[in-house]
Amino acid sequence: MNASSNNSDEALPHLRVGPVWIPIYIIFYLPIMIFSVAGNLLVLISFHREIEIRKRRHNYFIVSLALVDLVTGLVAIPCTVVARLVETPFTCMARTRPILHVPAYTLCGASVNHLVVISSDRYLAVTRVMKYPMIMTRRKCYILIAVAWGIAAAFGLAPVLGAWKNPADLSICDGSRYEAKSVTLHSLAIIALIPAILTVVVGIYIRVILVARKASYRRCDIGGGAVSSEVADREASARMRATVTMAMVLGAFIFCWLPTMFKHIYEINNWYNFNAIFAIRTVVEIMAYSNSMINPIIYGYRNHLFRKSYKELLSSVCGQSSTTSSSRGKTCSSRLRSRFMSNTSNTEVPSSPT
Repeated sequence: MNASSNNSDEALPHLRVGPVWIPIYIIFYLPIMIFSVAGNLLVLISFHREIEIRKRRHNYFIVSLALVDLVTGLVAIPCTVVARLVETPFTCMARTRPILHVPAYTLCGASVNHLVVISSDRYLAVTRVMKYPMIMTRRKCYILIAVAWGIAAAFGLAPVLGAWKNPADLSICDGSRYEAKSVTLHSLAIIALIPAILTVVVGIYIRVILVARKASYRRCDIGGGAVSSEVADREASARMRATVTMAMVLGAFIFCWLPTMFKHIYEINNWYNFNAIFAIRTVVEIMAYSNSMINPIIYGYRNHLFRKSYKELLSSVCGQSSTTSSSRGKTCSSRLRSRFMSNTSNTEVPSSPT
């Protein structure tokens, strides 16, 4: 009887940490979730309703990256919070616990892949100006986006496939160390491969900016017709502005996610220190997930089309809410007026007969 009651108690969810961590998670994670979902919804709706935004090929990659950030706020963050705070057989067993981290790994890989695709797109747009519309067609954009998501899905599922080799009754919430070969390779990939890829992407952006500046100097030396020169300068300025915008997105990603690499290094050497690892994981993951709410701000700040669409969407939402509240106020006042008039007619003194 006692054994069965103990098993039932273990099956019930309870906190892995002290109650002091609950308000910390609410204060930091809840705003990140709300602004990530709301901001990236603005990006997706703007892309859907604005034809001018859809005309520019690089915006297809931006909207796909916005989808990554949206799913991060909806799925990855809640799964991470559950994995960190809640202790159940599902969240603690070495076979099932990695499932909760699949969204985070997949979406991190998708972000890196999108940054690689976007940097390649910007390189072609600046170095192959005349051939770019034929090279980067809409169909190729869809293919590149699908490849980026496919590679990310394989990257995210790798720890789950390796975790099934662990014993079925191995619990890791008590501080036990578990490492399948795929999990170890996955950690090494995060530590070494992702920084290497980001270094290459940074090099591409530096090359793009240098080529664009050199082309600008060449146009100034050659000169040409006033109209053609003005059009060329406007197009070059637009390409350069888009390149700088995506460089800012890359910089925000590196700033927010680079501490994750150092976290993995620390975990390898100090896996037995639960309290220190938990605190470091919390700080690092808050920084990483905040990147999902920063990107929509960059798009609106740098791109006037997104900024205009943001204002229209927000004003329409605020206008509808104010119209609804005013209509409700008018309805209430009309009801009160009609009720007052009916009461007045009922209490009116009848005239005496003559």
